[in-house]
Amino acid sequence: MCLCVPTQAIEYNLAEEAFDIYKKFNKKVEAIKVLLEHIPEGGLQRAVDFAQKVDEAPVYSELGHAQLKAGQVGPAIASYLKANDSSNYMQVRGHTHPRCRNSLSEVQPCGTMRSSPLLPCARSRLREA
Repeated sequence: MCLCVPTQAIEYNLAEEAFDIYKKFNKKVEAIKVLLEHIPEGGLQRAVDFAQKVDEAPVYSELGHAQLKAGQVGPAIASYLKANDSSNYMQVRGHTHPRCRNSLSEVQPCGTMRSSPLLPCARSRLREA
């Protein structure tokens, strides 16, 4: 499929149509990017719903990036865990409150959890490399 049609749809402010085209042709990562980048109102919530529906790691990874960018650290961690993606561990750590950080090995988001659940994922990915 030529990706020029949804790209042109976005250029003409037809993000919904671009999303539908990507979705129809199973371009799920591109579809969630349209929701996250081109649909300002409700796009993030629709992206959460879309990720739950398709349940694929690359889609959850994109969602995690957007949630972290929006300051939603808890949901971002959950998305990264579903994607088995620990690549943004340091960015997640950087979004926690400074008083809640102990060391590189432990993140305490202001009393909500003892350590970041993303840490074991990051450690296992480092061991595999």
